[in-house]
Amino acid sequence: VLERPGVAAGVTTADCVPVILSLSRGLPGAVLHAGWRGIVKGIIREGVAKLLTLSAAPAGEVVAALGPAIGPCCYAVGEEVLEIFRERWPASAFVDEGGRGRVDLRKAVFQELVEIGVPPESVDVSGECTCCGKGYFSYRRDRNETRRQVSLLYYVEM
Repeated sequence: VLERPGVAAGVTTADCVPVILSLSRGLPGAVLHAGWRGIVKGIIREGVAKLLTLSAAPAGEVVAALGPAIGPCCYAVGEEVLEIFRERWPASAFVDEGGRGRVDLRKAVFQELVEIGVPPESVDVSGECTCCGKGYFSYRRDRNETRRQVSLLYYVEM
């Protein structure tokens, strides 16, 4: 959580969704690392709740950016994970033509934000897949041999 200007908050990712949250008027802000386990455990709701508690603002004032992450094109999952996402965020989970379960993590995060009350037009979603896109680090593609992307939030005092 970022509560004052001149200080940066950041997160590193290599397939998980970097989520940057702020208020439309500025501080406070937060940066979250949202992998499938964190999404399921409620990191998005917890992050937004913390932001709203610190600011006393309504969810309608939250703006969000979802950075590059593994896309459903490359994110095959087992039946257990597929069922969790099908039940909680149905639009984010499907079975492809080859019978493999797929999950769109950014779609699940988007759905969660909208359910909390963040206006859909206030959520910017990158369509870039870190696994098959060029110029990104990907844990799934490169295993432990990869580095990480850094997503930062920084406010300048005006």
